[in-house]
Amino acid sequence: MSGLKIHLFFVFLCHLFCTKAQILIKEKESDQNIPFVELRDSGGRILGMSDENGVILQEVIDKITKIDVSEISFNHISYQTIKLQKQQFLNSKYITLSRNTIVLDEVIVSPTKVNYSFLLVRGYYRTYNIIDTQPKSYADGIVEYLYPNNSKDGILIRRLQERSYLLSTGKAIPTLMNINIVGPRVPDMNLTNENPTKTYNFFDNQNKDYFLLAKHDILKIRKIPLKNGEYAILQEIAYLSPEEKKIIKRFGNEALHEYHNESSVYKTNDSTDISLINLLYHKEIRKFKMKGKNDERFQDVEDIGEFFVEKVEYLQEKPKGFSRFSGFNGVSNYDYKFWEDITNNKLYKPLPDAILNSLNNSLVELKNISR
Repeated sequence: MSGLKIHLFFVFLCHLFCTKAQILIKEKESDQNIPFVELRDSGGRILGMSDENGVILQEVIDKITKIDVSEISFNHISYQTIKLQKQQFLNSKYITLSRNTIVLDEVIVSPTKVNYSFLLVRGYYRTYNIIDTQPKSYADGIVEYLYPNNSKDGILIRRLQERSYLLSTGKAIPTLMNINIVGPRVPDMNLTNENPTKTYNFFDNQNKDYFLLAKHDILKIRKIPLKNGEYAILQEIAYLSPEEKKIIKRFGNEALHEYHNESSVYKTNDSTDISLINLLYHKEIRKFKMKGKNDERFQDVEDIGEFFVEKVEYLQEKPKGFSRFSGFNGVSNYDYKFWEDITNNKLYKPLPDAILNSLNNSLVELKNISR
């Protein structure tokens, strides 16, 4: 065998054995790939996500192969959740999800926007975090976000009803990393058409999907079918690309950011009408490893937050009682069971079983100051 043939033979072997294995997540109805699907274990922890092309990469597959997990669930706002046994997942080349049949709720919008100074968005939020395998804190409530018409002013928050839960024992997260672990999630005006200085521009391709690469951010916008034959817009963005997953050191603490994703649903079928007025739902996921300066190992930290819009209102005058604080309040403050009303929302999905169990057992509700 000539030297050239031997070289080509080894190149072929290297390609054969070094090519990264992948598993695709596809839509049953269209056979299209589904981006940003969450893979979770029975404890509610995120094991990984499909990328912007609907691919589960080798690093996620390797992680699941090594850890002790028996069942994996596949979660996405637009699709029905399914569960697979670990070995069934590892033996798969692709996984199919079926669309949810969605009927959207009406959001009250009043009055008209002529010469308005502020946009008020009211709704229900819930958020929790998991450290290693243990849920550590949870909060939910009815909040209002105040968006100024002047882009120079910041977004303000007013909390109307709120519950706060905290694990009674356990090590706290280092505060010097300046991360609000649990608190209301503020939808980003930069990703809507309200912000005249936004850096995001959308363009249409033949599949009526919209993509953007801004620095290393990956934004995808696509239409999701509704039960009545109409469409809504689903906007998804990944702020971290694989090359950005690096260790950040600050004040002796270290953090390795793995995922930072946001998704929003808008009641419109036109990407040029992506607006807070049409916002129905917003979700943010952050997953990272953290180690304090006196810690011997990294802790796995997950932070999940959701917001369900109930009302949007144009205002001429700035109302009172708002602040910039969006973190964990540390108290409960409510006078009725507001969390029961949200279960009627069409985009609402129950919390993972492990989080619900923690709310009933290991997590302790902090003092309700309204009583």
